[in-house]
Amino acid sequence: MRNQRSMGGMFGLTIFAVLLAGPLFPQASKATGGCLVASDGKGTLELRWAPAQGQWPLGGWQIQDGRGNVLMAKVAVGEEKYLAGLPSQDIENIRTLAKALPPFKSSAEKSLFFSLQVLRAYSDPAYARALGLARTIEKVAGGSQTYQVVALDAAGRPTGPILKSGPIDAAIATPFPQPPAGLKGESQKTGVVLYWSAPSENPSAPIIGYRIERTDASGHVATANDRLVLLNKAGGAGRPAFTDALAPAEEDLAYRVFTLDVFGRSGVPAEMKIHHADWKALDPPTSVKAEGKKGKVALTWKPNASPRTQAVYVERAFSAKGPFLPITPKGLAASRATYEDSDVKGGVSYLYRLRSAGSGGAMGEPSVPTSALALSVFPPAQPRGLKADIGRTRVRLSWAKDESPIVGYIVEKKAANGDWLRLNENMDQAALFDVPLGEETSGTFLYRVRSIAFDNQESAPSAPLEVRIPVKGLPPAPLIVGVETRDGKAVVRFKPGLPENRSAQFVVLRGGSAADKGIVLGRPLPASAREYTDTFVQPGLDYWYRVVTFDGRGNRSLPSEPVLVTVGTPSIPTPAAPKVALLNEPFVQVRISFAAPPSGLEAVSERKLEAETLWLRLPGSTDKSEMVDPDPPKIGRISYRIIYRAANGMTGPPSPAAVIDR
Repeated sequence: MRNQRSMGGMFGLTIFAVLLAGPLFPQASKATGGCLVASDGKGTLELRWAPAQGQWPLGGWQIQDGRGNVLMAKVAVGEEKYLAGLPSQDIENIRTLAKALPPFKSSAEKSLFFSLQVLRAYSDPAYARALGLARTIEKVAGGSQTYQVVALDAAGRPTGPILKSGPIDAAIATPFPQPPAGLKGESQKTGVVLYWSAPSENPSAPIIGYRIERTDASGHVATANDRLVLLNKAGGAGRPAFTDALAPAEEDLAYRVFTLDVFGRSGVPAEMKIHHADWKALDPPTSVKAEGKKGKVALTWKPNASPRTQAVYVERAFSAKGPFLPITPKGLAASRATYEDSDVKGGVSYLYRLRSAGSGGAMGEPSVPTSALALSVFPPAQPRGLKADIGRTRVRLSWAKDESPIVGYIVEKKAANGDWLRLNENMDQAALFDVPLGEETSGTFLYRVRSIAFDNQESAPSAPLEVRIPVKGLPPAPLIVGVETRDGKAVVRFKPGLPENRSAQFVVLRGGSAADKGIVLGRPLPASAREYTDTFVQPGLDYWYRVVTFDGRGNRSLPSEPVLVTVGTPSIPTPAAPKVALLNEPFVQVRISFAAPPSGLEAVSERKLEAETLWLRLPGSTDKSEMVDPDPPKIGRISYRIIYRAANGMTGPPSPAAVIDR
């Protein structure tokens, strides 16, 4: 039997699980295998069969009709007449298989081996004949008949299994497969992409795949697919079935897609025509770089090497989100590699990307955007018209706005004999700035303004503007810088607020708590004072101090923050030895005379008899120079001594003792 189209030995080994025996033989299964037969309608039959997985007869096969009549006594693996024309590796493999089965590590490996052999046979009719799984029977009489293939043992005896076909009439031709449905194509960057849907199948001759032919503009016909495009790989539902990556570019192409059945036959193909563009010509230039220069941005790139690229277009935007607008509406020569954009403003950042155009004006995808900051040809203009409006809480500076692109202005201030100091931390494009005034701000100051471009170029400073700020409001509050105690006194150290020339006098306040406004201590201190000593305190007690300032007009400042101090113990000296005298009038008593204690201290007296070890403190104390023991012992030698004591109970060393005898 002659096929309208034959696969021959064109396709290499392709492993596809869809071609297992079950799907090919509707009346068979993987467990039993199956047999298919096709008729050319002129007495020639083509048989194709597949054993069950892992069942490979040692003696080959025998072909019989449905009545058991032998039509071909033996079909063996590797018959020489069928090996001719196969690749040498296929011939070697089949000859090895004819001698003995390869060793298998498991039943699964054995089953897989035979399954792959069957798959190869059904993708290549010549391989199937050499493998002993296909034969042609000629001069068969008409009439419906079934056929069967019987397995032979090693001695050549029919033993089974038996693979049976469905009924077929040798006088009636088996229909060729229908062409694929809905064939269409698209020219894409990856090649010509073909889409189609699988046709309805003939159960007696199942479809196994497709063959694609391409005819170029010169009329040359070539096979587009070097491997069989399998049925389950066909498109449909919007999926591409095949991509011809080798399609010649910029040509009108014709495609024919043939459906192949299990016998390698193909019927009328589906056909279509398409123009395949040179997509490489639309690739954007590479290595695109942008460099900002004075008054322009210089672009460089590597041109597309395709000879079909017709032009290059430059697009520009202010942000990555676009929009990107063409700045070369007529395009540049495809071989060009540089461009200068002079329609720019200094200090502005621009993004650029390039596109290639092919024949017919088709535009490709853009290059990756690259950015550059255009530089100003000249620095910004010197700000002019600086003026000041003095308010109660601020000095408002204003000037003529610079209409060129600038990032903002820097405002500076200078006091007499001082340095220029920047006032604004962040720059603003508004030609206005408020300088806040504190209650202490007064005097004569100079102000000036400079413009800053986006490329960091600075203008010359404006002409300095002199502003006189009058003295007003309260003098600045002073600051207490420390409080300490010395010899039982509280010492307050302070400094004036700024400016210091607003402080003419200081007054120290003392209170009993942080909330207590306090009382004025002593007379006002002069402007040069930086310390005050409070002697009217008691050791161990807490005091809160504040300081206020008076200016030359008698205005009083707010008080400083209160500061707490706990008064410590003053130094306590050792008294000199007292003098003692025994008096009998008006009653018996001992008079003790001594030096009066220093300010802030008091004196106490102690006595003991000669035989005693502990001193007895006499009741009472005094800041004078005399005390009395109203009840001295009646007999014995009596010693007396004096001790100075502070207000917090701390005592100093005792004096030497004075003695009296009774």
